[in-house]
Amino acid sequence: MGFREFTSLKGGYDSGIDEDILNDFYIPVLKEAVSYKRIAGFFSSSSLSIAARGIAGLIKNGGTMQMIVSPRLSSADIEAMEKAANDPNEIIENVLLRELDDIEGILRKKRVDALGWLLAKGYLKIKIATVYDSKGNLLSADEIEESGLFHIKVGVLEDKNGDIITFSGSVNETASAWVRNVEEFKVFKYWEDGQKESAQIDIDKFEQYWNGQSTRVRLSDLPDAVSKRMIINLPSDFDTIQDQIIDAEKEEKTTSKLNFEPFPYQWDAFYVWKKNRRAIFEMATGTGKTKTAEVCINDFFNTEKGPAVVFIICPQDTLAKQWLEDISESGLDWKNYVIADSSSPNWKSSLKAGLLGINLYGKKNRLFVYATFDTYYRNDFIDIVINCKNKSKYFIIGDEAHGLGSPQRIKGFLNEYDYRLGLSATPDRWFDDAGTKMITDFFGEDRYQFTIQQALNTINPLTGKTYLTPYEYIPIFVTLNDEELIRYNELSKSILRYMTRARKDEVIAEKVEQLMFLRADIHKSAENKFIAFEQILDTLGDNIKNTIIFVSPGQIDRVIQILNNKRIRGHRLTSEEGNTPEKRFGGISERQHLIKAFKKGDYQVLVAMKCLDEGIDIPSAETGIILASSTNPREYVQRIGRIIRRSSGKDKATLYDVIVEPSFTGINPELEEIERRIFRKEMIRVEEISENAMNRLDVIDAVYKRLL
Repeated sequence: MGFREFTSLKGGYDSGIDEDILNDFYIPVLKEAVSYKRIAGFFSSSSLSIAARGIAGLIKNGGTMQMIVSPRLSSADIEAMEKAANDPNEIIENVLLRELDDIEGILRKKRVDALGWLLAKGYLKIKIATVYDSKGNLLSADEIEESGLFHIKVGVLEDKNGDIITFSGSVNETASAWVRNVEEFKVFKYWEDGQKESAQIDIDKFEQYWNGQSTRVRLSDLPDAVSKRMIINLPSDFDTIQDQIIDAEKEEKTTSKLNFEPFPYQWDAFYVWKKNRRAIFEMATGTGKTKTAEVCINDFFNTEKGPAVVFIICPQDTLAKQWLEDISESGLDWKNYVIADSSSPNWKSSLKAGLLGINLYGKKNRLFVYATFDTYYRNDFIDIVINCKNKSKYFIIGDEAHGLGSPQRIKGFLNEYDYRLGLSATPDRWFDDAGTKMITDFFGEDRYQFTIQQALNTINPLTGKTYLTPYEYIPIFVTLNDEELIRYNELSKSILRYMTRARKDEVIAEKVEQLMFLRADIHKSAENKFIAFEQILDTLGDNIKNTIIFVSPGQIDRVIQILNNKRIRGHRLTSEEGNTPEKRFGGISERQHLIKAFKKGDYQVLVAMKCLDEGIDIPSAETGIILASSTNPREYVQRIGRIIRRSSGKDKATLYDVIVEPSFTGINPELEEIERRIFRKEMIRVEEISENAMNRLDVIDAVYKRLL
């Protein structure tokens, strides 16, 4: 069989219309090819993992591959290359090795072996292309995309009869291009009248690039370190590789019910958990802790053939319902579930019936239980869980697991939970080593970390962008006005006067604590904060959208008033907004309704107190304004996470932080030293927020000047 026998081959494909360009075009044509030449633009070897069946056919035909690929160089990579005293090719080599690390996940690893086998046997030749502008400056991946240089992708395939098919268009040689992205390309048959000229253009384009005839694209060989990494410990024959690929595909089809492909780091996390079926995932907000947990749930259901129950424990019911929605879209068997919290008045009878039911009915032996922190440790919940276990296996997932380490909530740490997983961007409790130890003892000492820094610097092979959105951090410093400063200094003097006695007298200690709260409130509600807030709104302009404002209880009414005066559509989101489903909101709670309206753009702004600090997923949010904060790292990590999740069309996030700096006018040296210590703590928070920001050096410079 040759290309001419493909009667269904079309003159072009558009994945926005054609559902499966991979199986309709790519794999069938490769199976009949003896030569495949490709200008691939940006390359991820994950493409070979999904097209392995076609590649196997190419090799069976004694075929060969030639590929021109471009490394995804960041602006930081290029800066490093320009400064490199040694060979800058080391930077390119490191980028390619980093890419190789990113695609070595579960099952997929065996398919990546196919790439190494092709290299080792000489069937595949790869040349690395670096792209330059007209002035000879090396371009980053983003600049290449923006300029359109090296953007047209070309493929040339030849069958055993000498017939040639070419294709050209937007499709990259990546898994996302062939499977997920909306991509378009034209197909030309060299033997067809009217198509030969177009096919020849594609053929000539490849040959010109391959032979180094482009002035803007420079080619080099694949670095030895990358080649060696790909071909280490490979079988000697392709039949073994092909058998491994087929076995992997069969295993995927029989064991996986997930309808999404986890990222490489999510597979890494899964393996950490699978070792003992207990672990803590310390993963940055926005990196997909829920999806990663679903990989573990899928394994749990595949492992346990009898009754199996997944308990998902969340800080609040809004987050629990978000879990329910996400799992319902995951491909898992989700329809049998119980919601156990204050929003469901009959949860006790429903939980009991659900747990007993899966032990009685063979076909319905999977159950999800969604509960809040304040429900799962109570005696009535615990009694039902223990007494109705029977033959069931239990898997508990604690979302925002740091919140489970309090003396009350650890009562819910039951031995009956066979499988355990804790999720948190910040699992260690602040100034509570005992609580942290209880969490670790229960969920397990195995821990997987994927930090904000990693997520901001690791390229997602499916999108070519980092997993989280880069952000700019803008601290804005204000001072107290004269009246506030007088009151603040009076309280400081009183605190200083009582401090020594407070160490020995509990009554005095309580008085000092009250004075400290009063003094802190002056900072939180400083008049100049609101002036700065209005200036930020003016900077954002009339098109302000996707903005979250973090406030204290004493600020919220004033902030709402300012928004109303400026005709900005905003709404408060606090614990007072209802969490019980209501008919007027279409059967969902008021809180869910507000978040949904914000995502749609009905509200430009949400004004939040605490309830948005943990877990709620609003990827569209791109601007944050902090008017009230603490020095608790968890709080500001969570707030950064609210605005740096990836979303369509979102290339940058911005976090404004309004901070009161002290005035040392007219105070004695002892008070001045106290104020400097307080401010240094605040500046530590600022430095930590800025650590991964795009403008980190500017922020550090501003901090340094204020600490002098």
